[in-house]
Amino acid sequence: APAGEPDLRFLVPWDINAQLQIGRLELKGLNFDHLRARLVAHRGKFDLNPFRFELASGQVSEHATLNVRAYPAQWSESARVSGVQIGPVLKALAGSNLLEGTLRMDSETKGKGLLPADATRSLSGRGHVLLTDGMVRGFNIAATLRSLGGVLPSGMPQSTDFSQLSGSYVLANGIARNDDLFLASPLASYLSGSALLLHGGGGRPAYLAATGGPTKD
Repeated sequence: APAGEPDLRFLVPWDINAQLQIGRLELKGLNFDHLRARLVAHRGKFDLNPFRFELASGQVSEHATLNVRAYPAQWSESARVSGVQIGPVLKALAGSNLLEGTLRMDSETKGKGLLPADATRSLSGRGHVLLTDGMVRGFNIAATLRSLGGVLPSGMPQSTDFSQLSGSYVLANGIARNDDLFLASPLASYLSGSALLLHGGGGRPAYLAATGGPTKD
């Protein structure tokens, strides 16, 4: 096991059956409403199910497990997000207004180890993300197309409205691969594929490749 990885096998004898209900939890400017959680532990397996709450006009539901019989500890997580307004969440958590829209997401992830660098390298799973009726700030795709490689007209808004931004991904050994990233704007649609190295240099994610272009009608 990696040096410094915490050994949680002392928790194997623990038996836990706990429930939590909170009407509203305020955290970093966000309201988590109707939070419900149940944690069960038996013979070294910790099971958090359900863990759900309402956030930014939508709902979040998660199920997580932790197996402390193994060393390093093994874990899994599945999540379903529906109807969440992504703009206020990004603003509160990252101070960013880059993206707006209504988020729907389904994901399943598993790995081993609790240290961030080692856990990231072990990640595997899959998921699908769908944003509807939103905006990407900082880039105007339609204006770029109209310029046909020339100078962009002055005064054009640096943003792109979209009706759909979606994609699925597969995780293996800390690398997320996507072959169906799709954006539908009022004037055109775009399809691309990419790979994202989640454990890039300096501990930061790094893109391995990205290709794509407008789709045909």
